[in-house]
Amino acid sequence: MKKKVFFLITIYVLCFSSRINAQNNNSEKQIIEMLRKFYTEYNYIYSIKPPLTLQVLDSKLDSLMMKYCTSKLRKKAKKCLEDESDLLTNDFPGIHSFEIIKIEKDSTIENDYIVNYTTSNMNASRKLIKQKVVLHVSVVKENEKYLISNVK
Repeated sequence: MKKKVFFLITIYVLCFSSRINAQNNNSEKQIIEMLRKFYTEYNYIYSIKPPLTLQVLDSKLDSLMMKYCTSKLRKKAKKCLEDESDLLTNDFPGIHSFEIIKIEKDSTIENDYIVNYTTSNMNASRKLIKQKVVLHVSVVKENEKYLISNVK
């Protein structure tokens, strides 16, 4: 009898932990896809030719941030843009090209992801160079939706 109870408890625990792990994997995939969409769209806005007017650029970026970022991060990012600094890409939007993007879960910090991409930029002598961008992005869940809450 004790063996049956132990066996049933073991089966229950294994099934329950598998279900939780599957939910975590699904959430992680959703977050990674959300981050991929955000950074792809964000960098696309900067790459539109001819370049957008400042007013149109601000409007498009604001709409995008409203969809993907917390209100606190949006305010902080808008303030940085006013000071001619880009908080969301650490001043490296993909102006010339958006070649590679890799997003993975940061195993050392809960709800953090590492976003890597390579962009082309101009150096001081106006020569095109490739730059690797590494961002540490924090995500929160608000109203059943994942949003970017911080970028370092």
